[in-house]
Amino acid sequence: MNQFKEKIQKGEALLGTFIELNNPAIAQIAGLAGYDFVILDGEHGEIAVEDAANLARAAKLAGTAAIFRVNTNDPTLIGKVLDTGADGVEIPEIGSAEEAERAIKGAKFTPEGERGCNRFVHAGEYGRMTSEQFFGQSNANTIVVLQVEGQDGARNISDILKVKGVDVVFIGPYDLSASLGIPGQTEHPKVLAQIDEILKLGKENGVAIGLYVDSIESAINWKKRGVQYLALQTDTVSLYQHFQANTDAFHAE
Repeated sequence: MNQFKEKIQKGEALLGTFIELNNPAIAQIAGLAGYDFVILDGEHGEIAVEDAANLARAAKLAGTAAIFRVNTNDPTLIGKVLDTGADGVEIPEIGSAEEAERAIKGAKFTPEGERGCNRFVHAGEYGRMTSEQFFGQSNANTIVVLQVEGQDGARNISDILKVKGVDVVFIGPYDLSASLGIPGQTEHPKVLAQIDEILKLGKENGVAIGLYVDSIESAINWKKRGVQYLALQTDTVSLYQHFQANTDAFHAE
């Protein structure tokens, strides 16, 4: 089992960020800066599946886990992403146990799933790993993150958390707020109440809960409340805010 999964299973809190820009150097810099993981955004970012291998290599070079966020719950797509060498996969818009099971089918080899078997890819070290090594280790090491973003997922969260093979249930607070009719109000009592309920159920079922946060202060707050998988901003926002702080300070003098 890899260090990332060991830490999650021990209850440790991990900090990551979304990578929107298609540049391996950014994933590497995030790792060098100490992030525990990066989420390579194939849903909203500029990163295609074909680019995942180079970004995953860069992240691993810096000692950080590379999680690829796909744009749809397609088992074939999920397996292809994992073949590129990503440490895990993040699947959006999970609203039921059946959808969670579909995601697991794509991420795990038999008997845990139905992922297509090919060890002659980046993930299998291009054939250096034996079938026993690759297929066995992949099931143990692959990180599966399911995103719960709407009211279907919130209503069915107890069943989703019981699906075998789920490592993290990730809450998208912006989408959750939109599904409640209060888009963008991520600090609204209704949103916070749902997050708290999911966090409580996650602890009861032994599944880590993840959350997107806009600030390091928010990340620390949710860490203290038990959230383990914290995605802080994106590379684009972090870069913009740093640039803006510099220009604001310069022009203020």
